[in-house]
Amino acid sequence: MLENLWKFFDNRKTTIGASFLLAAMIIERFMEIWWGTLQPEWIPKLLETLQWLGGLFTGVGLTHKGWKSSGINGSTIHRADAKP
Repeated sequence: MLENLWKFFDNRKTTIGASFLLAAMIIERFMEIWWGTLQPEWIPKLLETLQWLGGLFTGVGLTHKGWKSSGINGSTIHRADAKP
């Protein structure tokens, strides 16, 4: 199941993370325009959750892209006779 989930998120993780971060920025700006300093108590938790998810997905996505582009195969990382 996790392998299928990972395959589903392949090439989507960074985009999903950026979308969460963008949504947090937009919501924060609209709340500032609509309510000013008086915000509902759930807004900060929503923004923190969106920022956390955005950071998680973006970080994992960029790390995975870097790992794939480096050409290192997981089975040869710790072998002394691995060829570059």
